[in-house]
Amino acid sequence: DEEEKELLDRKLNIIIEKIENKPTIKFTYFIPDLKKKGGKYTSIIGIIKKVDLYNKKIILEDKKEILLENIIDVESDILNKEKLE
Repeated sequence: DEEEKELLDRKLNIIIEKIENKPTIKFTYFIPDLKKKGGKYTSIIGIIKKVDLYNKKIILEDKKEILLENIIDVESDILNKEKLE
């Protein structure tokens, strides 16, 4: 819903602001099925190498890429230190 989207946007903005600290982040995101409708949710833990706002994706240090629109949640110790409300 709209509140959850706003919270996710705040979390992502905090993470982007702290990117130089190389925080470890757990991303939960949707992977669409390329052969049929639907897909699956998965989680990955990594460190952001780059945020590509032009292509709307996050690139991790291990070269994995996550589309921003597919992210449903992020978790990190740096978020626990920030006020999200």
